[in-house]
Amino acid sequence: MSRRLETIADLVAEGARVADIGTDHARLLPLLLLRRHAQAAIGIDRDEGPLRAAARTLARAGERAATAELRLGDGLGPLLPGEVDTIVIAGMGTRSIIAILERHPDRVTPGTTLVLQPLTEIPRLHAWLAAHAIAVLDERTIDEHGRPRVVILARIT
Repeated sequence: MSRRLETIADLVAEGARVADIGTDHARLLPLLLLRRHAQAAIGIDRDEGPLRAAARTLARAGERAATAELRLGDGLGPLLPGEVDTIVIAGMGTRSIIAILERHPDRVTPGTTLVLQPLTEIPRLHAWLAAHAIAVLDERTIDEHGRPRVVILARIT
């Protein structure tokens, strides 16, 4: 498992109901369900190919990981309001992260935890979070393949 995904998982609270937006091959979901003891996990991707790969990842990871749901759709759209308490958006640019959060404000309500791992424009993301009364609770920088990666834990107030 990559240090980036380990760091993201470390920031998810035990018992959380988590959505992994842009799940790709769903490598994070088994980690959350098996090691972090997430109560439930939903992986969302806008393309069918990655979701097929995600289904294989979950099947190989065992019975507990296979409880994760996979949904086709864009951003937070496939979620019901209040369905999760933690949203992970990782491996995207800041503009994409902001667009995802702004498109469905009814899914991003007070008390929701965000675990964000932007690839670009980190100061811009900080400014957007501050402007929207989203408190940064923790921030970690790790090295992945010789590149620094920032992981931000935030909560909507």
